[in-house]
Amino acid sequence: SGGTMLALNILGTEIWKRCDGKTLDEIVPELTEQFDVDPHILKEDAMKFLSQLKEKGFIYYEE
Repeated sequence: SGGTMLALNILGTEIWKRCDGKTLDEIVPELTEQFDVDPHILKEDAMKFLSQLKEKGFIYYEE
C-alpha cells in the first residue's frame, strides 16, 4: 500500500497522544509525573522521538 508504519512503545504512545499543539515544555512535566523519570532524560528522549516522527512525515513542528 506504500504507507509508513511506526511501532510505538509506551512512552512514544503517550508523546504521540499529546502531539496536538502542546509544546515539548508542556508535555515533559506531564510525562515526568506519569513515568517517574528524570525530566532532562525524558526531554532528550522525547526530542529524539519527535525528530523521528518529523523525518517520517507524521508531524510538523518548528524548532
